[in-house]
Amino acid sequence: MKEIMLVRIDERLLHGQVITGWTKVKKINTILIIDDESANNQFTKRLLMAVAPKDMKVIIDDFANGLAYLSDQSGDDKIMILVKTPKVILDLLNNSIEINEVILGNMSANADRKRLNKNVSVTEEEKNDLKEIINHHCNVYLQMVITDKKEDVAKLLK
Repeated sequence: MKEIMLVRIDERLLHGQVITGWTKVKKINTILIIDDESANNQFTKRLLMAVAPKDMKVIIDDFANGLAYLSDQSGDDKIMILVKTPKVILDLLNNSIEINEVILGNMSANADRKRLNKNVSVTEEEKNDLKEIINHHCNVYLQMVITDKKEDVAKLLK
């Protein structure tokens, strides 16, 4: 049976911190990137696959295919889900995918986003999506690297 070991929102998706820290500690054997743009861009897919550990199964899917993969419980995958925005997590929850905890990683500042902390900025829509995720009884916290202390996002959204 598939098991979701870790869910992370990070606009960089797959990078060194994810590879060296999270995958080893959480005993992950499968990385599922759910991102419509990346799934439909062969260059981006090749880049992501190039940085992925060779012993790790990496799946880069659009939302519909990612949802189908997670809904099919066959196999013994220990999964890390990586997404760029909270909306994807909220949509998974609204489609009956059980997620208990979400790590909020890097979401960089831009003209439409307001800063939550030094590494995370959100639009009003992203803020509302995070609140909805929390309303699904899902713990959401900031943690850039695995050695950082967890910071409760609910407190930052008030």
